[in-house]
Amino acid sequence: MFNKIVSMTITFIVLISLLHSPLTAVTKGMVTADNVNIRSGPGLDYEVIGQAQINSSVDILEESSGWVKIHIGQIEGWMSKEFIKQQSSPSQQANTIQITVEDTEVDVQKEPSLTSEIIGKVQSGETYELLEEKNAWYQIQLSSGDKGWINQWLAEKVAGANATDSITTVYDQTHFRSGPSLNHEIIEITDKNKTFQVISKQGNWYEVELDGQNVYVEESLVSDGEDEKSKESDSLLKNKRIVIDAGHGGADTGTISASGDYEKFITTKTAHYLANKLEALGAVPILTRTDVHTFLPLSTRVAYSNAYQADAFVSIHYNSAPQFPNVHGIGTFYYHDAHKELATLIHDEVIKATGFKDRQVRFGDFLVIRENKQPAVLLELGFLSNDEEERTINSSSFQEKATNGIVRGLLKYFD
Repeated sequence: MFNKIVSMTITFIVLISLLHSPLTAVTKGMVTADNVNIRSGPGLDYEVIGQAQINSSVDILEESSGWVKIHIGQIEGWMSKEFIKQQSSPSQQANTIQITVEDTEVDVQKEPSLTSEIIGKVQSGETYELLEEKNAWYQIQLSSGDKGWINQWLAEKVAGANATDSITTVYDQTHFRSGPSLNHEIIEITDKNKTFQVISKQGNWYEVELDGQNVYVEESLVSDGEDEKSKESDSLLKNKRIVIDAGHGGADTGTISASGDYEKFITTKTAHYLANKLEALGAVPILTRTDVHTFLPLSTRVAYSNAYQADAFVSIHYNSAPQFPNVHGIGTFYYHDAHKELATLIHDEVIKATGFKDRQVRFGDFLVIRENKQPAVLLELGFLSNDEEERTINSSSFQEKATNGIVRGLLKYFD
């Protein structure tokens, strides 16, 4: 009898404490570095049980002496607090931007112009209140109290999703990934017409729950009900043969960037980003080269297009004008009048997606488009000789936006 009374008393005390303890929503966080160790306890002496990649979203469960307990995918463990950026609540996020460029710091200009005085620096992953938006620039306030401007391609608006928001897959073989970029692992592949509740939106990526874990899907692969007409139930790109020509390669390094890198590296990166997106939409991407070490004569690149009877040929390049380091922007070239429509549609969508300066669609006498019997364009996706534009170009955020623009241009062309 005594034991029963004690048991009832303990149960009553626990119930009372639960009633008086406020329920706290799980805090969201974002990983700010690559290959961050997840440990079994809050300290360096504990076993490493996994790793997290940059921009991965985590649930923050508790904190202890500079460590945070997190949940990511199927792993629950501890991570050093210095590698976690706590995300604000949806109500706080309405007028917030997050710096997304993958450099340690980004220039803040006094006026909304690349030639304006630099008044400070901001770091990748930091968030700031958006004070004003002008053309392609965001105004923010620095910790010093000074107000300055950063170009919109360096940051993303961070908007919280409503609990009622939902998205629906519009293509078969839709990829859901462990984080908000194409660099993250594919966790699940689903068919079209699957509906999910939105947890959050980070840039061009939706976070949803699938089979008990948080995953991400790129916005071009789903419908949120606002633009049903442009997202056909069957992809307009299905079985379209798209030749993707990464400019230069091997001994042909291409232009040398402001930091000393070769153009061939970034054209290869862009080509792979684009190929992954096209494949996910049912197209047949054909890469003229798949690595930076391969050299291909220009005539061989054209032969790919003609031999495969490509539905479109897209040559990827980056520009340079070292004698004019402030020159920037994107230009697109065609040779045959019949190909001007393809060039214009892709160019307009890339400009819209990136916010880069519009250097227009123009006639260009380049062999890979001149000798091409198939619809062919050549893109110059920014100036590597411009220090700030080079940093932006190398970010995953820009690569996502630019290749999204190319895909949307192709969709409009084939519609």
